[in-house]
Amino acid sequence: MTYVKKVWPEFTIEDLTKIAESCLSKEEFREKYKEHYSFCLRKKINKQILSLIQHKKKWTKEALIEDAKKYNKITDWMNGNISAYNTALKKEFYSECTQHMIKGVFGPVQKWNHDKVKEIYQKYDNVRDLRLQDTIAYNTSIRNGWHKELSKDMKRGYSKANLKWTFENVSNEALKYNSIKELQIKSPSAYNTAIRKKWLLNVIGHMNGGNTKWTLEKLVDVLSQHPKNKWYKTKECQAAFVYIKRHKIKDKVLELLDNK
Repeated sequence: MTYVKKVWPEFTIEDLTKIAESCLSKEEFREKYKEHYSFCLRKKINKQILSLIQHKKKWTKEALIEDAKKYNKITDWMNGNISAYNTALKKEFYSECTQHMIKGVFGPVQKWNHDKVKEIYQKYDNVRDLRLQDTIAYNTSIRNGWHKELSKDMKRGYSKANLKWTFENVSNEALKYNSIKELQIKSPSAYNTAIRKKWLLNVIGHMNGGNTKWTLEKLVDVLSQHPKNKWYKTKECQAAFVYIKRHKIKDKVLELLDNK
């Protein structure tokens, strides 16, 4: 095998200087002129050339408003000049800069202060509902260390009753849903308790078993493909469980499985 030595391109200091002065940032020079940047690194003149690039522009209020006038949509401004966009947000000139714009995909960044988060907390009597329905407010309070103060009078569980998962409570919770999947997604704590304590067959009798046309042979065939101790956790077996429970044929199916 013949190896061909790579020939690196050569550039003059004048060429590099002209390119560097035309760039708005060091990142632009590195990304747009990769061969030139590599040449600078090899010749150890990268600091000299990069120093020719102008520093970041200092954004005044007037400069931000003037720059924003170039764009008709907030998303266009954000994509076109992220530096000006972020500075406007940081210095709280955002509303003045974007008042002439049409809202695109992104609207104004919402400012979360203690009073606003407290107002949202007061809508709930338990932490679980708050966490599921107002995630941003919950995460903001955790991040700022407000959660302990704001949630001191709130319950930690499902509702005012602060339920513990007894068989009766799991059964009542399961009645709210029409499928095992819905129970698993919307009430994972109840679902996992039913799996762990092997109550699932006893709480899903009212649920829809899906569109599969089940026969005794098909039920036995599906269940026999999986270890018995894994049935409760196996997706393929769950619809079969619903059918078995609804038609009260558990003993018959187990007998067929034993004889197979």
